[in-house]
Amino acid sequence: MAPGLPFLHQSAVTDPAKIRLALDRILARSEFDSLRPDWLGMRINRILAAIAEWKPVKMLFQLLNGIGAMLERLMQNPMAQWAVFSLSLLFLFLLIAYVAFSIKKRLNLRLPPNSPGGTAGQAGPAGEEALAARFSGTGNFTGAMRRLYVSLMLFLDARRVLSFSPFRTNREIQDILDGRGSPAFSRSFARMSGIFEDKIYALNCCSRDEYEEFVRCYRECRKEAGSFE
Repeated sequence: MAPGLPFLHQSAVTDPAKIRLALDRILARSEFDSLRPDWLGMRINRILAAIAEWKPVKMLFQLLNGIGAMLERLMQNPMAQWAVFSLSLLFLFLLIAYVAFSIKKRLNLRLPPNSPGGTAGQAGPAGEEALAARFSGTGNFTGAMRRLYVSLMLFLDARRVLSFSPFRTNREIQDILDGRGSPAFSRSFARMSGIFEDKIYALNCCSRDEYEEFVRCYRECRKEAGSFE
């Protein structure tokens, strides 16, 4: 008998078909699984089958099937179809409005100097303060906050602390001023920048109390600006 193939008769050793059959039987054993091309797929299928048999997964599938069947029955009702269509239109409208509002907020640097959102700085520190007072009087605290921030930047520019640019972000300005003024200035400016970022960049609503805190920080920064000299 041929060594290694104990189940083959001596006369079958030279028969290619019988040799092929014997090799297939050997490779069909579990220890040779990794040699088959579809070994990974078979393992994945076994894992998925085991997961599918897990009780919580079965319950989840049953729940999803139940929800799907209920929705299918519900969508056969013309009123339900109309409700889904109306909600979809409402969601689309709100999404477009949100995107348009966000774009408008972020284009504030290019607006005219007398606009609530403009930060061009042509009005000078005192003029920016006057505009801030006007906007805060109408409840536009975000617009007033922009004006006071620009007023402080122009004030610092006049003292040659920094060079004012409407295209710098508040964090870039904070990096420029970091460690250069008094501790009181650094604390007030950090708090002022935090409020500014939350209201201008994150587009969160600004309450009167938050605006008044911003104004206190602004005044403290103006008072401590002499520490740069």
